[in-house]
Amino acid sequence: MASEKVKMILRSRGAPFSDEEIDNMQDKDGWNWIYSNKPTPKPHVTEICFTGFRKEEKEELEQKARSIGFNIAKSVTKKLDFLCIGETAGPSKLKKAKDQGVQIITPDEFKNINLNKN
Repeated sequence: MASEKVKMILRSRGAPFSDEEIDNMQDKDGWNWIYSNKPTPKPHVTEICFTGFRKEEKEELEQKARSIGFNIAKSVTKKLDFLCIGETAGPSKLKKAKDQGVQIITPDEFKNINLNKN
C-alpha cells in the first residue's frame, strides 16, 4: 500500500488514477509514476531594471525591453539579470546589483543587446 506521502504527491500532481487505485497502489509503483512524470521546469525569462532615467525615457526603454521578451523589475531582485543605468542612478541600487553579480549596462549597451534564444 502506498504511503501517505506518495498518495499526497500523486493527488497534487493530478495523477490519472482514481482515489481507490491510489489507495491500493504499492509505494514502488507510486514513486515510479512520480519520477517518470516530473514537471518540466519553467524557462528562465531575462529580467531587467531601469534606474536613473527621466520618466519618458524609462517608459520607452521598458517598452522596448518588453517587446523583446524581458520581464521588467522595479528594483534589484535575486532574479535580476541586468541593471540598466541612467545618469542619475542611485548608489544603493548600484551597490546591491554589484553585490549580487548583476550585469550593469548603459542604455546604448541595452539597445544593442543580443539575447541568444534557441
